[in-house]
Amino acid sequence: MPSNKWHSSKCKHNLAANQVITQHSRGFLDWEATTLFYSALHLIDSKLARISLGGGVHPVNHSERRKEVGQNLSIGVAKNYNALYLLSRRARYEQAKVSQVDIKDAQERYKALKTELT
Repeated sequence: MPSNKWHSSKCKHNLAANQVITQHSRGFLDWEATTLFYSALHLIDSKLARISLGGGVHPVNHSERRKEVGQNLSIGVAKNYNALYLLSRRARYEQAKVSQVDIKDAQERYKALKTELT
């Protein structure tokens, strides 16, 4: 099972990728959404790993993680995480375009998650 330290490292790595894409690229809003989501995923996994239930909670897929978030973390965290998850899925698998407004909202949701979870 990945450690809290590993999740923290992956969170920072994905956020750094997001910053590179945001600062140096145009037209990659789908990847901005995706890298923000995966950074948030590791924030979530880091928090779940620290829950003292016999060594923490370690979800192995998105549906299990969403269930654990709903059961173990605040409603605010659950709403923000689920919104990032859905935007990332839309960006990766649907034909709908991701807008700058979507990215602004995702950035705010990410900041709220980070504030509450760290």
